[in-house]
Amino acid sequence: MKNLLEETLQCLDNNGKRPSDILWVGAVNRVFEGWGFPESICFEWVDFEALAAKYDYDGEEIFADDKLPQNLIIVGEDWWIERRYDYGCCGWVFKKYPQKPSKQIQPTSLNREDMNR
Repeated sequence: MKNLLEETLQCLDNNGKRPSDILWVGAVNRVFEGWGFPESICFEWVDFEALAAKYDYDGEEIFADDKLPQNLIIVGEDWWIERRYDYGCCGWVFKKYPQKPSKQIQPTSLNREDMNR
């Protein structure tokens, strides 16, 4: 069995983050085939922490945590974690806002071969 809070804290730790780095927790408006919330919502980390501590599930089953909204996210200053759902696997994925590249070009097309010159 997996515990949602332990899994969340492990993901944060693996990426050098702590609960004090979290700005908000919520669910963004991404309704897909009945999953998620029809509008975006947010709540405090302490509320998520209390509920997640009691949330155990079998992480090996295909739809192991199908009661969790697929659009659940935890957001920091320049990063966020979101739920990943693959066949036989589910869990958090760490994402970071991309940094603007130092190389700027004047594109002549959106063809990847043209843009890689």
